[in-house]
Amino acid sequence: ISMKSFFLFLFFTSLNISLLFGQSAKETYLKGLELQERALYKEAKDYFEESVKGFEQNKDYESYFQARTDLSYNLLKNNLLVESISLSEKNIQESEKISSKSALWKAKNQKNIAEAYLILGKSDNSKDILKQNIKTLEQLNYPDALAENYSLLGIIYWQEGNNNLALEYLEKGLDLRQKNNSIDIAASYNDLGLVYQTIDTKKSLEFYQQAFDVYKSKYPSNHPKNAILFTNIGLVQKLEKNYGSAQQNMEKAQDIWKRIYPDGHPNEAFVMSN
Repeated sequence: ISMKSFFLFLFFTSLNISLLFGQSAKETYLKGLELQERALYKEAKDYFEESVKGFEQNKDYESYFQARTDLSYNLLKNNLLVESISLSEKNIQESEKISSKSALWKAKNQKNIAEAYLILGKSDNSKDILKQNIKTLEQLNYPDALAENYSLLGIIYWQEGNNNLALEYLEKGLDLRQKNNSIDIAASYNDLGLVYQTIDTKKSLEFYQQAFDVYKSKYPSNHPKNAILFTNIGLVQKLEKNYGSAQQNMEKAQDIWKRIYPDGHPNEAFVMSN
């Protein structure tokens, strides 16, 4: 191969990589979000990493910290917990030096750290971080971030069996999301459905239906969030001994997981076990 041909090869290879990740850092970032919404976390990671580089080169620091914060969450969803915590800590330190929204990035990254600690079995650490976050965010005008912290704290209390505190914080999160017409309102409905599973199955199903109505308008029928809802609805119907309907919803969930992960996935295994 001639030297000229070699450099042409390098040029077109670089061009193809650039085209793979889109024409701009923003487009690349949005593609990462799209993949993450579809629970394709490994694929989304590459796009987030590439968008971070682009935003940094453009000196678009607010977008840079947004992408880095989402990358931290992506690492968490890829079960790279130590890496997620490390990146979140770096984001907090860097944002304090160069961002006008450092308080927001600190709160969002601390929430990611709290979620990582929860997965690691350190729920007390998670609660301490979230409570401190909530104190700070209640003084600032960042309702979406505050709702995230309320909701995660509510889920921790639910896992600990404290349904009263779980409902208190989840309802606070729902109230904020309703006021701000947040796209995450369905997540609040789903979380409340989880808590009511062992308190009032009828109310639980009502919340799941509300979540499903939101997802129907936003996602295709084979979206992973629908699979999670079908599973949750099936679990409530199983508690009610409505086994026929429970089986139908579990099979809907199983079908979605099979389409997304043809080689198998733990979520599909959970559905099959039920």
